[in-house]
Amino acid sequence: MPYHSLHYPIDKSMIRSIAEVYSKVCSDKARSQLSCKAKSDASEPKVTDADAIRTWRMENIARKPEDGPSRLRIGYISSDFVDHPTADLIVRSLLLHDRDRFDVYCYSITNHANSEYRRALKNHIPNFKNLAKKDSDDKCAEIIAQDGIHILINLNGHTAGDRNGISSLRPAPIQVVYLAYPGTTGADYIDYNVSARSVCSRLTRRLSGRR
Repeated sequence: MPYHSLHYPIDKSMIRSIAEVYSKVCSDKARSQLSCKAKSDASEPKVTDADAIRTWRMENIARKPEDGPSRLRIGYISSDFVDHPTADLIVRSLLLHDRDRFDVYCYSITNHANSEYRRALKNHIPNFKNLAKKDSDDKCAEIIAQDGIHILINLNGHTAGDRNGISSLRPAPIQVVYLAYPGTTGADYIDYNVSARSVCSRLTRRLSGRR
């Protein structure tokens, strides 16, 4: 697990390599699911993973011009909208978004429903959605894309409960990792890694690039 590598005295380039491998595993798994679905159609005798992802994106991610101006739609995806430090740190920020300028969506990827944090978010954020474990990564990505999310913020990174296969399918044009994971994701589907200078050293930031 890349998260554990952050706690050991190993070379920073090795940490990035570990993160890159893990991100690729998540991406390959999500894409292979799409490929298997496409290959199940007898009318498509030969479908590569690249063909499958291209077709899926055209059918589910293609965005149509919106009618008139709209608020910026920001989606937050996490397994930690429960009794967890991440929820404790983020809940107030989520509730204080300017509703005249932003539409906030929360996508929970865990089923724990009896949390004070979860109740607060569900009661105050109309667009709180549960992406249950039973839903495949591509199905979850379709839901996010259909919501027209402009910026998708992954609050897990490489931590327990992550479902980075969803992000790997690019359901939003801009994708960010924030808060729970202070290292590089090594993922080409993450555009930015938001972290404090006091948390990430200059060398870590250099190895991370933008993500």
